[in-house]
Amino acid sequence: MTAIWLTHHHPDHVGGAAHLSRRWNVPVAAHPITARLLEGKVQVSQWLADGDGQFIPASPAMGRWSTTPPGWPGWRLRAVFTPGHAPGHLCFFEETTGTLLSGDMVVGLGSVLIDPDEGDMAAYLASLRRLQSLPVQLIAGGHGPALGEPQAVLAAYLTHRQQREESILAALRSGATTVADLVAVVYADTPAALHPLAARSVQAHLVKLTREGKVQQSGGRLQLADVA
Repeated sequence: MTAIWLTHHHPDHVGGAAHLSRRWNVPVAAHPITARLLEGKVQVSQWLADGDGQFIPASPAMGRWSTTPPGWPGWRLRAVFTPGHAPGHLCFFEETTGTLLSGDMVVGLGSVLIDPDEGDMAAYLASLRRLQSLPVQLIAGGHGPALGEPQAVLAAYLTHRQQREESILAALRSGATTVADLVAVVYADTPAALHPLAARSVQAHLVKLTREGKVQQSGGRLQLADVA
Protein backbone atom coordinates (compact mmCIF):
# COMPACT_ATOMS: atom_id res chain seq x y z
CA MET A 1 0.00 0.00 0.00
CA THR A 2 1.42 3.36 -1.04
CA ALA A 3 -1.53 5.75 -0.60
CA ILE A 4 -5.24 5.91 0.17
CA TRP A 5 -7.29 7.65 -2.49
CA LEU A 6 -10.72 8.95 -1.47
CA THR A 7 -13.63 9.35 -3.88
CA HIS A 8 -15.44 11.87 -1.66
CA HIS A 9 -16.06 12.95 1.92
CA HIS A 10 -19.15 11.01 2.99
CA PRO A 11 -18.64 8.98 6.20
CA ASP A 12 -19.32 5.58 4.61
CA HIS A 13 -16.43 6.22 2.20
CA VAL A 14 -13.81 7.56 4.63
CA GLY A 15 -14.56 5.66 7.84
CA GLY A 16 -11.34 3.63 7.90
CA ALA A 17 -9.05 6.08 6.11
CA ALA A 18 -7.41 7.63 9.17
CA HIS A 19 -6.82 4.25 10.82
CA LEU A 20 -5.33 2.70 7.68
CA SER A 21 -3.17 5.75 7.10
CA ARG A 22 -1.64 5.37 10.57
CA ARG A 23 -1.46 1.59 10.37
CA TRP A 24 0.44 1.50 7.08
CA ASN A 25 2.11 4.92 7.33
CA VAL A 26 0.74 6.03 3.98
CA PRO A 27 -0.79 9.37 2.93
CA VAL A 28 -4.46 10.06 2.32
CA ALA A 29 -5.16 11.75 -1.02
CA ALA A 30 -8.34 13.47 -2.18
CA HIS A 31 -9.66 16.34 -4.24
CA PRO A 32 -9.01 19.73 -2.56
CA ILE A 33 -12.75 20.25 -1.99
CA THR A 34 -12.96 16.88 -0.23
CA ALA A 35 -9.87 17.73 1.82
CA ARG A 36 -11.53 20.92 3.02
CA LEU A 37 -14.76 19.11 3.93
CA LEU A 38 -12.78 16.55 5.94
CA GLU A 39 -10.77 19.04 7.98
CA GLY A 40 -10.66 17.92 11.61
CA LYS A 41 -11.88 14.44 10.67
CA VAL A 42 -9.37 12.92 8.26
CA GLN A 43 -5.96 14.39 7.50
CA VAL A 44 -5.60 14.65 3.73
CA SER A 45 -1.92 15.24 2.98
CA GLN A 46 -2.03 14.93 -0.80
CA TRP A 47 -4.36 16.61 -3.26
CA LEU A 48 -5.69 14.87 -6.35
CA ALA A 49 -6.66 16.91 -9.39
CA ASP A 50 -8.53 15.82 -12.48
CA GLY A 51 -6.19 13.73 -14.62
CA ASP A 52 -3.70 12.88 -11.88
CA GLY A 53 -2.49 9.32 -12.25
CA GLN A 54 -0.36 6.62 -10.72
CA PHE A 55 1.21 3.48 -12.10
CA ILE A 56 1.09 0.45 -9.81
CA PRO A 57 3.49 -2.27 -10.98
CA ALA A 58 2.60 -5.92 -10.57
CA SER A 59 4.63 -7.08 -7.59
CA PRO A 60 6.63 -10.33 -7.79
CA ALA A 61 6.15 -10.58 -4.04
CA MET A 62 2.53 -11.61 -4.67
CA GLY A 63 3.90 -15.01 -5.60
CA ARG A 64 1.46 -17.89 -5.83
CA TRP A 65 -1.29 -15.82 -4.23
CA SER A 66 -1.40 -13.46 -7.20
CA THR A 67 -4.45 -13.57 -9.46
CA THR A 68 -2.71 -11.66 -12.26
CA PRO A 69 -1.33 -13.60 -15.24
CA PRO A 70 2.43 -13.84 -15.84
CA GLY A 71 3.82 -10.74 -17.49
CA TRP A 72 0.98 -8.52 -16.29
CA PRO A 73 2.07 -4.89 -16.89
CA GLY A 74 0.53 -3.47 -13.74
CA TRP A 75 -2.25 -0.96 -13.25
CA ARG A 76 -2.64 2.67 -14.29
CA LEU A 77 -5.07 4.67 -12.15
CA ARG A 78 -6.33 8.07 -13.30
CA ALA A 79 -8.45 10.48 -11.28
CA VAL A 80 -11.58 11.75 -13.02
CA PHE A 81 -13.32 14.76 -11.48
CA THR A 82 -17.04 13.96 -11.32
CA PRO A 83 -18.90 16.48 -9.13
CA GLY A 84 -22.63 16.18 -8.60
CA HIS A 85 -23.27 13.69 -5.83
CA ALA A 86 -20.62 15.49 -3.80
CA PRO A 87 -18.75 18.66 -4.79
CA GLY A 88 -15.30 17.07 -4.68
CA HIS A 89 -16.21 13.65 -6.02
CA LEU A 90 -13.58 11.70 -7.95
CA CYS A 91 -13.86 8.46 -9.87
CA PHE A 92 -10.74 6.43 -10.53
CA PHE A 93 -10.29 4.89 -13.96
CA GLU A 94 -7.96 1.89 -14.22
CA GLU A 95 -6.73 2.13 -17.80
CA THR A 96 -5.19 -1.34 -18.17
CA THR A 97 -8.43 -3.22 -17.52
CA GLY A 98 -10.92 -0.45 -18.29
CA THR A 99 -12.34 -0.66 -14.77
CA LEU A 100 -14.06 2.43 -13.37
CA LEU A 101 -14.00 2.76 -9.58
CA SER A 102 -17.05 4.96 -9.47
CA GLY A 103 -17.56 5.71 -5.77
CA ASP A 104 -21.10 7.08 -5.49
CA MET A 105 -21.44 8.26 -9.09
CA VAL A 106 -22.78 4.88 -10.20
CA VAL A 107 -23.62 2.06 -7.78
CA GLY A 108 -24.55 -1.58 -8.05
CA LEU A 109 -27.13 -1.42 -5.27
CA GLY A 110 -29.77 1.22 -4.58
CA SER A 111 -29.79 4.63 -6.22
CA VAL A 112 -27.63 7.75 -6.04
CA LEU A 113 -29.09 10.62 -4.00
CA ILE A 114 -28.40 14.15 -5.18
CA ASP A 115 -29.04 16.23 -2.09
CA PRO A 116 -29.53 19.93 -2.89
CA ASP A 117 -27.59 21.00 0.21
CA GLU A 118 -24.32 19.71 -1.23
CA GLY A 119 -25.11 18.05 -4.55
CA ASP A 120 -25.79 19.52 -7.96
CA MET A 121 -28.07 17.77 -10.44
CA ALA A 122 -26.73 19.57 -13.51
CA ALA A 123 -23.16 18.76 -12.51
CA TYR A 124 -24.11 15.14 -11.85
CA LEU A 125 -25.62 14.73 -15.32
CA ALA A 126 -22.57 16.36 -16.89
CA SER A 127 -20.33 13.96 -14.97
CA LEU A 128 -22.33 10.97 -16.23
CA ARG A 129 -21.88 12.21 -19.79
CA ARG A 130 -18.17 12.60 -19.20
CA LEU A 131 -17.93 9.00 -18.00
CA GLN A 132 -19.59 7.92 -21.25
CA SER A 133 -16.53 9.22 -23.09
CA LEU A 134 -14.19 6.80 -21.29
CA PRO A 135 -13.43 3.29 -22.64
CA VAL A 136 -14.94 1.66 -19.56
CA GLN A 137 -15.31 -2.13 -19.52
CA LEU A 138 -16.57 -2.58 -15.95
CA ILE A 139 -17.99 -0.30 -13.26
CA ALA A 140 -17.11 -1.04 -9.64
CA GLY A 141 -19.19 1.27 -7.48
CA GLY A 142 -18.98 2.01 -3.78
CA HIS A 143 -22.10 -0.05 -3.06
CA GLY A 144 -23.28 -3.37 -4.46
CA PRO A 145 -21.83 -5.64 -7.14
CA ALA A 146 -19.74 -4.61 -10.13
CA LEU A 147 -21.68 -3.71 -13.27
CA GLY A 148 -21.00 -4.98 -16.77
CA GLU A 149 -22.22 -3.27 -19.95
CA PRO A 150 -21.11 0.13 -18.61
CA GLN A 151 -22.34 2.19 -21.56
CA ALA A 152 -25.83 0.77 -21.15
CA VAL A 153 -25.69 1.47 -17.41
CA LEU A 154 -24.61 5.08 -17.90
CA ALA A 155 -27.28 5.63 -20.57
CA ALA A 156 -29.91 4.19 -18.21
CA TYR A 157 -28.78 6.53 -15.42
CA LEU A 158 -29.15 9.54 -17.70
CA THR A 159 -32.50 8.40 -19.04
CA HIS A 160 -33.82 7.85 -15.52
CA ARG A 161 -32.93 11.38 -14.44
CA GLN A 162 -34.31 12.89 -17.64
CA GLN A 163 -37.58 11.03 -17.14
CA ARG A 164 -37.81 12.31 -13.56
CA GLU A 165 -37.29 15.84 -14.81
CA GLU A 166 -39.95 15.44 -17.48
CA SER A 167 -42.34 14.05 -14.87
CA ILE A 168 -41.73 17.06 -12.63
CA LEU A 169 -42.44 19.46 -15.47
CA ALA A 170 -45.58 17.52 -16.41
CA ALA A 171 -46.82 17.59 -12.82
CA LEU A 172 -46.26 21.36 -12.62
CA ARG A 173 -48.13 21.73 -15.89
CA SER A 174 -51.02 19.76 -14.37
CA GLY A 175 -51.27 21.99 -11.32
CA ALA A 176 -48.75 20.81 -8.73
CA THR A 177 -47.42 23.82 -6.80
CA THR A 178 -45.35 22.38 -3.94
CA VAL A 179 -42.58 19.85 -3.45
CA ALA A 180 -45.07 17.64 -1.59
CA ASP A 181 -47.42 17.77 -4.60
CA LEU A 182 -44.57 16.77 -6.90
CA VAL A 183 -43.45 13.87 -4.71
CA ALA A 184 -47.02 12.54 -4.53
CA VAL A 185 -47.22 12.45 -8.34
CA VAL A 186 -43.68 11.71 -9.48
CA TYR A 187 -43.00 9.13 -6.77
CA ALA A 188 -46.48 7.67 -6.56
CA ASP A 189 -45.08 4.13 -6.79
CA THR A 190 -42.49 4.72 -4.03
CA PRO A 191 -43.20 3.71 -0.40
CA ALA A 192 -44.20 6.68 1.74
CA ALA A 193 -41.29 6.00 4.10
CA LEU A 194 -38.94 7.01 1.28
CA HIS A 195 -40.78 10.21 0.38
CA PRO A 196 -38.46 12.46 2.47
CA LEU A 197 -35.51 11.29 0.37
CA ALA A 198 -37.62 11.65 -2.76
CA ALA A 199 -38.35 15.24 -1.76
CA ARG A 200 -34.61 15.96 -1.61
CA SER A 201 -34.19 14.60 -5.12
CA VAL A 202 -37.13 16.67 -6.39
CA GLN A 203 -35.59 19.78 -4.84
CA ALA A 204 -32.29 19.06 -6.60
CA HIS A 205 -34.14 18.85 -9.92
CA LEU A 206 -35.97 22.10 -9.13
CA VAL A 207 -32.70 23.92 -8.47
CA LYS A 208 -31.48 22.84 -11.90
CA LEU A 209 -34.75 23.77 -13.62
CA THR A 210 -34.84 27.16 -11.89
CA ARG A 211 -31.30 27.96 -13.03
CA GLU A 212 -32.32 27.02 -16.55
CA GLY A 213 -35.27 29.42 -16.41
CA LYS A 214 -37.90 26.66 -16.72
CA VAL A 215 -39.38 26.88 -13.21
CA GLN A 216 -39.90 29.73 -10.81
CA GLN A 217 -41.38 30.29 -7.38
CA SER A 218 -43.93 32.97 -6.61
CA GLY A 219 -45.58 33.48 -3.25
CA GLY A 220 -44.20 30.18 -2.02
CA ARG A 221 -45.75 28.28 -4.92
CA LEU A 222 -43.92 26.61 -7.77
CA GLN A 223 -44.90 27.18 -11.36
CA LEU A 224 -43.54 26.84 -14.88
CA ALA A 225 -41.75 29.99 -15.96
CA ASP A 226 -43.57 30.08 -19.31
CA VAL A 227 -46.98 30.39 -17.63
CA ALA A 228 -46.03 33.12 -15.14
